[in-house]
Amino acid sequence: MYAGDILLLAPSVSSLQNLLCICENELLNLDMCLNVMESMCTRIGPRYKLKCSNLVTNNGREILRVDTVRYLGVFIVSSSRFCCSFDNAKKFHRAFNPVFSKVCRVASQNVLIELLMSKCVQSPEISSTR
Repeated sequence: MYAGDILLLAPSVSSLQNLLCICENELLNLDMCLNVMESMCTRIGPRYKLKCSNLVTNNGREILRVDTVRYLGVFIVSSSRFCCSFDNAKKFHRAFNPVFSKVCRVASQNVLIELLMSKCVQSPEISSTR
């Protein structure tokens, strides 16, 4: 597991705030810290549209609230029920198929991976709700 792969889930905003504090304290014990610039929060459930207090780190910085969270390549969408967006997966396959059909037998694995990363994988588009 990498520190960047941590996902915190909680039944309420206050529970999530408590869990965040516990996680931050454990990271400090490991001589690590939370990167607020790469951390984000979304809300799922019947009250997902309601305004709630922002999550705050131990040093007072706020965690960005977003509509979509990318976790291990899956885009989780803020809504009344848990749901994922597969729009980016469709874009990937639309870009992947022509590249792979042209070079799959002649290119090395390294070349193929570089082509896929440059032509098919896009940076995550995350929209803010602030």
